[in-house]
Amino acid sequence: RELLEIHLSKKLRLSSSKNVKFSGMIEPNISSQITIDIQILPTDSTQEIKIKASIFSKDQTFCKYDVEYLEQ
Repeated sequence: RELLEIHLSKKLRLSSSKNVKFSGMIEPNISSQITIDIQILPTDSTQEIKIKASIFSKDQTFCKYDVEYLEQ
């Protein structure tokens, strides 16, 4: 959420989470660099922001999620 707030210059509040999957822990000694891929999906609402995101390193995915935020 914090990265989105900085990128969008908006305050956000989680409204729903449809799918959240944690598949591993980030160990800094093993995975010194991670990538966060955030897709902002189209929506009919001007207040709602749908997100599909994943956190991964070269060969391991740590987390995937589909959530919806509302502007505060």
